[in-house]
Amino acid sequence: MRESVGQAYLYYFIAIFIIIFGLLLVGSISYSKAAKVKNMIIDKIEEENGYNETAQNNVLIYLKDIGYTVVEPICKISEQDSAKMEKNTIDRIDNVVVKNNSYDYCVYKITGKGQVQNKKFVYYKVVSYMRLDIPIIGQFMRFPVSGETHHILENEE
Repeated sequence: MRESVGQAYLYYFIAIFIIIFGLLLVGSISYSKAAKVKNMIIDKIEEENGYNETAQNNVLIYLKDIGYTVVEPICKISEQDSAKMEKNTIDRIDNVVVKNNSYDYCVYKITGKGQVQNKKFVYYKVVSYMRLDIPIIGQFMRFPVSGETHHILENEE
């Protein structure tokens, strides 16, 4: 009798280990996909020197090809960016509205404070989201993965 109880605990231990390992695997794959999407969007913005229609179309084609999460994006300015605005390190944050966007990513255009040779700089902050598609609790598991482009100089208007 004693051996059968000990063996049951061993089976529980193995089952818990497999579940934890599976969750780690799913999480790392989801994070990898979100990071790849973020990096690709940043690359397209830097190639086009801004988030224009060409960059937007290239991004949407890529997201469709890789099968990125299709949901209505919820774009809010983060607390860290709001704090930067209050400290006057950045001028303005504009949420770049993406037409026909049903993919879960956000692009923010941030106008810088400094002047470099009579030029203003802007940069873009891109936020893609890591989602775990687990029934019932999966809709609450949405983690941001963000990055920024290099500064893009603009002529002063």
